[in-house]
Amino acid sequence: RVGAEVAAGQTVEQVLAADLTAPYRQDWPGGHERFVRILHQELSRP
Repeated sequence: RVGAEVAAGQTVEQVLAADLTAPYRQDWPGGHERFVRILHQELSRP
């Protein structure tokens, strides 16, 4: 879903606000935001 949001032109802040990684918050405290930021950066490259 992150890929779909990036393809739709969403900023990293908008993707984070969508809270797509909420199910992983317990398993990876604090890491879910870092994961989204890195994934967004990779998917946003031309």
